[in-house]
This record gives sequence, structure tokens and C-alpha cells, in this order.
Amino acid sequence: METGGIGFVSPSAFDCIRTNESYEQEIKVGANDFPTIREALDEAVAKGWSDVRISVAPGHQESSLDGDLGVFERALIVSEEAYAARIVAIDLSGGDLAQNITFEGFEFGDAPGIVIKMDGGKTTNQNIHHITFRNNVIHDSGSSDTVKINAGCNHITFDRNVLYGHHDDAMDLNSVEHVFVHDNIFFDVVGDRQLLVIKDSTVVGDEDFYKSTQYAYVQRNIFLNWRGGGNSMMVYLGEDNDRDEYAVQNALVENNLFLGNGDLSSGFAAPIGLRGVRDITIRNNTFNGAFQGGRSWAFLAWAITSPDLLKAEDLYIYNNAWVANQGVGTNRFSKSDADLVGDFLMTNNLFWNGGTDIPQSDQGIINYTADANALTSDPGLPDVPAQISLPIWNRKNASFDDGSKTICEAFEKLVSAYAQPASSSSLIDGGVANVTSNAGDISSATDITTDIRARARVGLPDVGAVEVSP
Repeated sequence: METGGIGFVSPSAFDCIRTNESYEQEIKVGANDFPTIREALDEAVAKGWSDVRISVAPGHQESSLDGDLGVFERALIVSEEAYAARIVAIDLSGGDLAQNITFEGFEFGDAPGIVIKMDGGKTTNQNIHHITFRNNVIHDSGSSDTVKINAGCNHITFDRNVLYGHHDDAMDLNSVEHVFVHDNIFFDVVGDRQLLVIKDSTVVGDEDFYKSTQYAYVQRNIFLNWRGGGNSMMVYLGEDNDRDEYAVQNALVENNLFLGNGDLSSGFAAPIGLRGVRDITIRNNTFNGAFQGGRSWAFLAWAITSPDLLKAEDLYIYNNAWVANQGVGTNRFSKSDADLVGDFLMTNNLFWNGGTDIPQSDQGIINYTADANALTSDPGLPDVPAQISLPIWNRKNASFDDGSKTICEAFEKLVSAYAQPASSSSLIDGGVANVTSNAGDISSATDITTDIRARARVGLPDVGAVEVSP
């Protein structure tokens, strides 16, 4: 995978089969071997091993991995049986070192605080980088976020995980660069705030290696069962940015499925929020369901930067499908006042409000009337019910509550049930291959190559997250 910029390509999709590459050194954790992952890591570091695999036996329980994890050329820490070994938490503070490490197949969670916390130290980008979490269940923080990555971390990947059970945000990425969030399932069970936040909230003038979060790629994820409050979003770019520097630049939100199931009346603002951001591409996403509730529900986005801050600038919004089969009773498409939004391009999106008028108001400069190539016919997408069986991990039964045995199986169930268009859908071949980008925009200058299943898009791309096979 490229690290970002013009040459970035869509990542491959992990198929939930245990990784079997060979490594120069092999260590085992479990009966008759090293008693803990910490001791195995310390052994590898002490012997100067740079290419190492640490296999963890089923049933192993590790309390918390704190402090230095080690500097490697390549290290894999893998559960021998998917989700059968548990690490309660990872807590890395400023100055701790962790480089080129992958965690695969674990259950993380039931932590007293944050489940996975990585702090790069703020003034350098050399402490924590090239860390991957792949095919893990990450759940139930005792307080605050479930995942928090901040302060100079870079090249961080979350690939094919399930995340839920947060007391603030499910995932908070703050003052980082080159973050890759793809093929995950995010949902809420306890009810608080966002599912994914990407931001830079560092006070202007403070010593800080990154002045904004850049090169964030949010691709092929599923977001559902939002239960937050306080007019929160599912995905929020910028969030609490109250400064005169952009919080997020050069971000791509592509091929994701957003499901509006359940009761959103506690204050849902919108599926996506934007605040103090620029060079943002939002394309080929499917929004399906009744995204309605609270005082300021919006069909598309809350571009809520206040007039005394930076405008949301250089936004590229195309090939998305916004679908509410039952219709929604609201008066706006987006909260995007003209003095809050700079340049944006909106084209080849589909808008369907159950056959009734698309919501709009004077508050929304970004609305369906700004799309000269808008599609407004029935897309033939399935209805989204109020209750959806969620992939909550059941340790005792070694399965998810929706009946799935793997994250891949749970992912495919949701895509097949709620994102697959009918063969006659107006979404088919309704997209545009790319749009003209400004010189400063990096993410929108990349080609659309795959869909939410990582299958190739052929010819004109279909609108939405799924490419219908010919």
C-alpha cells in the first residue's frame, strides 16, 4: 500500500484467515512457553531480533501492555485462534517506542479506561509508527474513547476490526498523519458521541510536530446503530477545532456504508460532520435509513465551522447515495451556511427520500440542488429496520451475536442486507470516474478502483458503495 498522496491505491481486503508468513524468529506465548506477551517482546528486544512472530495460545489473558513495545523491521503478534486470546488494554505514553508491529486476531477490551491508547510524544514522529491492528474485536472502554491515537503517531492502520462499547468516541485520531481505517465495523451500544473522529485539537502555538492531521483514509467501513447524544455524528472531521489552523487536510471518505437504524431522537446531527477542514473527498458512500432526530438533523453533513474560524474548503462530494425509503420529515439537507463553506464540488450523487421532496433550507449551501447531475429516482436499496442484529463478541460461545464466526462474515451480512442494489437500480453506471481537483487536493486526484467489498469497479463506477456485477 502506498502511504498517501497521488500514488495512493486502495488497500487489499484481509479475508480473516490467520496470517501464515514466515519470520526469521518465532516465539510462543502460552503453556510451556513464555507466560506473557510482554516477556516475549522483552526477549525479542534483548536479543536484537528485528523480524519476529509472537504466537499467542487460545485462552491467554494479558492485562495491559504498557511502555516500550520495541523497534522492529517487522513484528507480528497474533492469536493462534481468532479472538480466542485477549489483551485488556494497550497504553503507550509520550516517549514510548513502538515501530513496525501488527496485532492480529485478538479480543481487546473490558478495560478500566481507554482500550488502545498510543501517544507519540507530540514533538516527534519517530516514537510510534507503522502499527497495524488487523482482524481484532475492540470493545468496552471503562471511560473515554475505545481507541485513541494521537500526538505524532503516524502510519497507523486499523484493518478489518469490530469496534463498539465506547464512553466517548469509538475511535479518536488526533494530530496524526497517514492513518488508514478500512474494512471495519463500527457501532454503538452504550450511547455517547461519535463513532470515528479525525481532528487536531492542539492549541495553536504549542510545540507540536503535526499542525493538522493529514492523509486520513476512511474506506470500506460500516457504521451503524448510533446511540450518541449532544448532536454528535457518526464520522466527524475536525470536531472541537477552535483555532485558526485547519484540523484535517487531505482526507478520503470512500466506499463506506452508513446505516440509520434505531432511535436517533437523542440528538443525531448528521452521518458526517466537518469543522475547520480542507481538501476532503467524500465519494461512493451509501447512506441508507432514517437519519433523523434531534434539533438539527441533516441528510448530508454538518459543515459547522463558525464564522470566526476557517471555512470548510475544497470539498469533493460525488457518487454518493443518500437513501431514506420511508422518507424523513426534516427541513434541511445540510447545515452549511454560505459563510461557513468555501469551494466545493458536488456531482453524480443520488438522493431518494421515499418519493417525497428532498429536504433543504436556506441554511444549506451544500444541498441536492447544487448537484447538476443529481439522480433522484428509486435506487432499489433494501429498507433498514429499527433493530439490526449486531456483531457483539460472545466469548463464551466463540461467536458474534449475529451468528457470525468471523468479522468478514459479519461484514458481508450487513453489506448484502442493506447496500446491495436491485439489478435495475438507477445507481448502476450513474457515477463519474473522477473530478477535477484543485492543485492542493491530493485525495480526490486518485482513481476509484474498488467498491466496499474490494471488488474492481468496471467502466463507469456505480453510485454508492457497491459495484453491481455485470
